[in-house]
Amino acid sequence: MVASDVTGDHRRGKTALFLVVCGWLGALPHWLEPTRTLLPAITLAILLGGYGLRVVWPNRDRFADKFLQLEDHELKKEWPSIDILVAARDEEAVLGRLIDQLAYLNYPEGKFSIWIVDDGSQDGSALLLSELSEKFSDLNVISRSRSAGGGKSGALNDALERINGDWLFILDADAQLNSGVLKRLVAYAE
Repeated sequence: MVASDVTGDHRRGKTALFLVVCGWLGALPHWLEPTRTLLPAITLAILLGGYGLRVVWPNRDRFADKFLQLEDHELKKEWPSIDILVAARDEEAVLGRLIDQLAYLNYPEGKFSIWIVDDGSQDGSALLLSELSEKFSDLNVISRSRSAGGGKSGALNDALERINGDWLFILDADAQLNSGVLKRLVAYAE
């Protein structure tokens, strides 16, 4: 079997040629007078940028397929249940924002639940979580003593005994999410 048959469309040869040309073009400004080095540098940047776009742009079909899968899920309404799990210790400053983002995710109602493990926080996290659990029905709070041990993994393991979703999504308390993240992740995962 010929190497070009394996790589398809002589990709290795093209890559090698591209690297050699880049090396020569990168050295070219050093051989010219200082006043003339700007033009080759700008030309090289434009060529490399154009080539990069040409290489990346054909992958748009692969991304389009993923979005079509997402639309297929929307039509079928067969979304799996997801448990979102966050272990937090002294995260009062970021928990409110995170829970607001999680509560308003674009995902079918009743198909996800939020689990926050308060791992012995000594700031106002416990009080904040108590207030937020009254506001959001999908929010479940697990409180652990600071001396429970195991750190973050111990906190996550305590929660694993209580969850029952099809999928598990583990986050840090300072995560920032957009509203469509769960649907995209499930489409990719499946």
